[in-house]
Amino acid sequence: SNSLMSLITGHWNSFTTSQRLEIRNYVLSYLGNNPHHPNYVTSQLVRLVCRITKLGWFDDRSHRELPEEVTKFLQATVEHCVLGLKLLNGLVEELNVPTTGRTLTQHRKTAVSFRDVSLFRVFQLALTTLSQLKTSTIQTSQQNLSTLTEQSLTLTVRCLSFDFIGTNPDESS
Repeated sequence: SNSLMSLITGHWNSFTTSQRLEIRNYVLSYLGNNPHHPNYVTSQLVRLVCRITKLGWFDDRSHRELPEEVTKFLQATVEHCVLGLKLLNGLVEELNVPTTGRTLTQHRKTAVSFRDVSLFRVFQLALTTLSQLKTSTIQTSQQNLSTLTEQSLTLTVRCLSFDFIGTNPDESS
């Protein structure tokens, strides 16, 4: 997946808009049809979906609709709910950090659009999931409850920590 991530990031302009969307949708449906992968596989595939979504944010409206697509995961099985929260966590993280090879202006434009279009909805989804966990609406094992709680809380913190004006420097520098 790292190789695919590098390939897609480095050769983004070599793909047509429809190819980009097809790749993203394929990986998304693969994750949805196979939610029981080891965590390292799931996390890399989530990163890939989120990177494609970020790079294609202005190419096609479907990329901007990913948070709404993920609500289907949240309403399915507990495993799918965990996967949906991981996707949303990955999306907020990806859109909050500049990508190597893209200008700061491109990053800001995408981050501000995400903030305006999707961030509040993602925050609401995190709070709704926390509320469902608090009221025991979601019935599952203790381990799954712990994972759901951790993912929901992490997502809430990521939303509140989002760089609302798109000026955060890369934290690695």
